[in-house]
Amino acid sequence: MGSSISVEDIAFSYPGGAAVFTGITLPVEEGSVFSLLGPNGTGKSTLLKCMAGLIAPSHGRVLLDGQDIGGMQPHEIAPA
Repeated sequence: MGSSISVEDIAFSYPGGAAVFTGITLPVEEGSVFSLLGPNGTGKSTLLKCMAGLIAPSHGRVLLDGQDIGGMQPHEIAPA
């Protein structure tokens, strides 16, 4: 069984630094395939790290099957 993941109005800034990205809303439905495209340094990997629970977004929510997974550790999001 698959899951849907989405981000709502997510933003990320490194401490003391400029915003990496702001205001991203991205729904990814169960069974779909998506890709992130863009030049180097535009926050693609940082967005995926936020979605995986490796780093916390500065603002917004990450939802897995409609449940806010903010603050959860990666092993809690996707147990082995």
